[in-house]
Parts: sequence; structure tokens; C-alpha cells
Amino acid sequence: MEGFCVAELWWMEYEETAAMMKSNVVIKEVPSQFIAGDAWSFLEETKPVLKRRRPTVVFDFSHVTAIDRSGILVLVKCFEEALKQNGDVKLASVPTELACTLQQTGLDQICDVYDTAQEASDSFCEDGWAEEVYVHNFATNAIYSSGD
Repeated sequence: MEGFCVAELWWMEYEETAAMMKSNVVIKEVPSQFIAGDAWSFLEETKPVLKRRRPTVVFDFSHVTAIDRSGILVLVKCFEEALKQNGDVKLASVPTELACTLQQTGLDQICDVYDTAQEASDSFCEDGWAEEVYVHNFATNAIYSSGD
């Protein structure tokens, strides 16, 4: 590190630490029938993402046609798991019919809701929480990077 002064070395360490604190946004597509078995399978599949340091997750509801009590409970559990790791969960593309359910249960008060998954993921990036976005498709188990 010849040629660097103490202040420059400190700044380099700060930038490296700040970069490590940022996580990647995961956009997770919610199954069309977010009820009973599918909802609990979704939770099990999502747990590894929620248990990492400072998870930033967007749940994309664009294909959801039905949600029941199990689906609501899974959303609450996901939110709780993210908070335990100092992370956050945001909801996106919630159909009008389901938006009423979110309002009745109060989920719209604890989770930010966005018109599109892109807007939700951008909000993480704008807040300095994340740098890259990954999309995870529940049905196919495929993962796509924003860099692809």
C-alpha cells in the first residue's frame, strides 16, 4: 500500500465495507394460487433468502388470482424473518381484488406496495440497500440476474 496516506486507506476500507453491507434484491414471483400448500411451499423455498444478512426481497403478485389465510400468514412470516436480519420485504403488482385483502389484514401498512416489481426493486437501490436484482420464478425455480 505504498503511496497511500492514512485517510485514503481508511476511505478504501470504508467503501469496501459499505459495498459488503449492500445486498442484492431478489424478486420472487408469488404462485397464482397463494393458498394452503402452495403458500407454505413458497415460505420454505423463500427461507434461505430471508435468512441471509439484510435481505431485500420483492414479492411479485402479478400472477396471483387467489390468496387465503395461509397466504397472509406466510407473508407475515416472511416479513418477520426479513426484519430479524435487518432486511425488508416489498410487495408489487398486487391485483385490485387482492389489494382489498391486504388492506383488511393491515399488510399494506407493514409492507410497502408498488405498482410494479421494477419500481419496488428500484426503491431498494435508491435507498442504497442494493446493487443488483435477481428474479426468481416460483413455478420453474429459475433465477435471472438484472445483468443478464
